[in-house]
Amino acid sequence: MDQRKIYAFSIALIVICLAFVFRWYKNQNPREYYSVNIQPNLGNVGSEHTHMSLLVFIYGKTFDFSTEQFQLKSDYTHFEDGDGITIHKHAKGVTLLLLLRSLGMEISSDCFTVNDKTRYCTDNNKTLKTYLNRKLFMDWETYELQQDDKILIDYGISTDTDIGLRLNSIPDLPDDL
Repeated sequence: MDQRKIYAFSIALIVICLAFVFRWYKNQNPREYYSVNIQPNLGNVGSEHTHMSLLVFIYGKTFDFSTEQFQLKSDYTHFEDGDGITIHKHAKGVTLLLLLRSLGMEISSDCFTVNDKTRYCTDNNKTLKTYLNRKLFMDWETYELQQDDKILIDYGISTDTDIGLRLNSIPDLPDDL
């Protein structure tokens, strides 16, 4: 009987150790949900002119896309006129991933990367969540942005109430854009 307990305890200890190693490895090498090499099937510049709204919150603070460093960085899609919320899409096939890459950013299922170096990754305490039109969404690699889409990227320790307030703060776009 004592030998069975020792055997069961040893198995449990091995399983726990493997779980810790797996968790450590996952945090060291986050699984990229998006392929870096995929290029969207883009139309010509001018093949479309639509608008979407985007808000990004990092630790509860709004990320500011209104500064010059984030304005007019691509002919296909961009922010303009000091507006850091309204995405201007000027070609068919444009994805959020394309916009972010034109700004030196990346997004995956686990991480939001800013300026090619600052990574905000899901871990034991903080989470990265993305929403499209008030619903959790992750397929930014293939989803073509549509007129009046509302996008939220949230990183940190956010409650459901925080998320609800942030979703409500994404503005409707004026009809005259």
